[in-house]
Amino acid sequence: MLLRKIIRHVQEQSRTAIAYAEEGELSEGSHWKTVLAFYQSSQVAPYRSEDTTYRELMNAGDLSLIRNEKLRDALAKYYVTGTGPNNLFVLQLVPEYRANVRGNTPSRVSRHIWAKCFRELTGVQLETLLDCESPVSDATAQAILDSYLAVPGLLSELRFWITTQETGIALLGGVRGSAEVLAQRVRDELGK
Repeated sequence: MLLRKIIRHVQEQSRTAIAYAEEGELSEGSHWKTVLAFYQSSQVAPYRSEDTTYRELMNAGDLSLIRNEKLRDALAKYYVTGTGPNNLFVLQLVPEYRANVRGNTPSRVSRHIWAKCFRELTGVQLETLLDCESPVSDATAQAILDSYLAVPGLLSELRFWITTQETGIALLGGVRGSAEVLAQRVRDELGK
């Protein structure tokens, strides 16, 4: 699942940023790569449930077209009360960490990151995070790192964010498992 892959990459970047904040360990000995780790740790890939057909059936009063009552109940559980809908607050969280890191990143550095350090995936509103050349000197990169660590609570926010990402990965596994079971039930019903 693409979303999981992106979240895992953000988790790796978060671990790298935490290693610097806690132990002073630069990413691959590079000030720039460490700045990039802090910035990429602020990426979000919110989960969006596609429930258009279900909502259209529900809004039109056409759910009764699905004659199997247990299947209707299973669809309602999946789309209304299931793992995904009940955990949207986790799966769509935009952390305070993001605002703090981006607010403390010079504009030209942010522009460089968006121009050179990610690739948008065609047809999907997600991106692949890339390594890229530094637009600044080591001294400037160090000053950016210092500004990050000067933000009160930034490390706590980052720790919270990585924990939330880990929870999100587990939740996405539950959403996928539920979707697979539901898809099989629909195939079984259609095969009757």
